[in-house]
Amino acid sequence: IDLGAGLKARVPLALAGDDLIGLHMGSMQSLQVIGVLGYVLQSSPDVRTQLAHTARYFALQQEGAAITLRNAGPVAEFVYTVFDPDVSLHRQDAEGTLALAVANWRTLTGQPHWSPLSVHFEHPAPAGQQELGRFFGCPVHFSDSFDGMRFPPAFLDMPIQSADPGLHAILTRYAEDSLAGHRDMTSLAMRTRRLIAASLANG
Repeated sequence: IDLGAGLKARVPLALAGDDLIGLHMGSMQSLQVIGVLGYVLQSSPDVRTQLAHTARYFALQQEGAAITLRNAGPVAEFVYTVFDPDVSLHRQDAEGTLALAVANWRTLTGQPHWSPLSVHFEHPAPAGQQELGRFFGCPVHFSDSFDGMRFPPAFLDMPIQSADPGLHAILTRYAEDSLAGHRDMTSLAMRTRRLIAASLANG
């Protein structure tokens, strides 16, 4: 299984004894678990900036996937896309990635009870769907067309309580340098897949 957020474990799921291991691990992890990207996000001024950095630097954290922000009429959409052809099943990864985002937004914005308008998963409903609903605090849709969540656009301007402009400037420069080096070592095919996934929202 691939738990996402830097949490990769090649073990049979049955050995974990937890059918919701993605949710449980994602909901308890700090953003620091995703390395330099996590520190960039913690020092960002607001949610909008966080998502822009996530889209740009996600390759430093995870290959074969992307996070994008889309406008969907009156709502904003956070979309997690896995485009690695070798990954066909990623339920735990998707649940963990969305749980990590929601848990940390609740902490970093000082709104412990914040919930998105809706959460969406491509996979069918698991046995523990009620627990997923309780954690996210909103309708959770399964067998949907994307993995992600919808929330009011106004949330994008929510300030981050741990924002640090000076540190943020240093960290983003480091992330840019790391991304440049990373791209030099990445195959043309993988770079093409990432660009296509990131551009889907714009047609």
